[in-house]
Amino acid sequence: MSKIVALREEMIAKQKSIAEAFAAKPDRDFTDEEVSDLRQKNAELNDLGVALEKAQEIEDIGRKATQGAMTFPEMKAQESQDPPQPKSLGELFVASKAFTEYSAVAKRGPASEIDLTKVSAKAARFGMKTLLTTTGYPLESTRLPGVMIQPGEQQPTIADLLASGRTSQSSIVYMEETTTTNAAAEVGEGGTKPESALAFTEKSSPVRKIATVLPVTDELLADAPAMEDYVNSRLGQFIGYREDGQLLNGDGIAPNLLGILNTPGIQTQAKGADPTPDAFYKAMVKVMTGAFLPVDAAVANPLDWQDVRLLRTVDGIYIWGSPADVGPNRIWGVNVTLTTTIAAGTGLVGAFRAGAQVFRRSDIAFAVSDSHSDFFIKNQVMIRAEERLALVVFRPAAFCTVTGI
Repeated sequence: MSKIVALREEMIAKQKSIAEAFAAKPDRDFTDEEVSDLRQKNAELNDLGVALEKAQEIEDIGRKATQGAMTFPEMKAQESQDPPQPKSLGELFVASKAFTEYSAVAKRGPASEIDLTKVSAKAARFGMKTLLTTTGYPLESTRLPGVMIQPGEQQPTIADLLASGRTSQSSIVYMEETTTTNAAAEVGEGGTKPESALAFTEKSSPVRKIATVLPVTDELLADAPAMEDYVNSRLGQFIGYREDGQLLNGDGIAPNLLGILNTPGIQTQAKGADPTPDAFYKAMVKVMTGAFLPVDAAVANPLDWQDVRLLRTVDGIYIWGSPADVGPNRIWGVNVTLTTTIAAGTGLVGAFRAGAQVFRRSDIAFAVSDSHSDFFIKNQVMIRAEERLALVVFRPAAFCTVTGI
């Protein structure tokens, strides 16, 4: 038995143990000793979740290494080079053809695609989103770089939960298993073997584009440090935030993606009179029994998660940890992604990495031009950023919403 399978089975057993404890006392009238035991089990469950994530990460690294193994000369060449340092999105933009080959005479620059794998995960996101001019920003003055307070925008998160792939086509065609008949049974000597059946439906997920533009003056375009702040601050974040919304809520009507919440065949679990943790666990069980896949993540609105975080026993003891502690964003051993992209009152659990995948036709690409409105006579240019991607949900039953939270 592999380590990953063993960890998953241990987590499921631990989850059932905690669930049975809650089911035994629906009024939550736990003794101090029982609360301590529940906390211990929850901590062990969290540790198992972390261990499983690490094991899966190692497994992914090994698989990628096996798939893309280099030849001996390539390995020697790689060893002779210093490891590349990740750069910010702005640094990559300033070094791209879109910026370096921008013509001040033609007021144009070629479109240039940015490889997001080279962008530092900790790239700063500073700046402003309206037209930037030299008014109030004289280039000859000494100023602190960028805006020192980060803008009030939540970070994109949903795509990180899903498996990621590449495509060079305009759509992803795949086969979805729609009917499964398992007729396997014991057969005596000379007996007729029962016939099983599988039915597949061909489906297609079109590649869609997410884009935005921002205006900037020629004077500022000549100032590379300011451009780094400008690009780092907003364009990538705007697109990422909209991407989150499409991956969850897209209605599938062109030019929208078909998001997970609107995918036909996903399961649902009504909260009803259950406490929120109970409803989430019941949803997880539906995924485990309906799709036969282990749940690896949950998504919730911060307004709903606060009710979970503030759960207390009749004695006033906080179940999810002391108010003096940050507290884990985990439930039943899996991480909870908090985002306002999902509407308050609805949660989502699923086998995200196994049940769905994002295919990227292109990473964020930038282009610069003055061919917009009266930008030419105003010495202004427009910076355009866009990406193309598709979402494929291989097994809708791998996801279950929790309603009525």
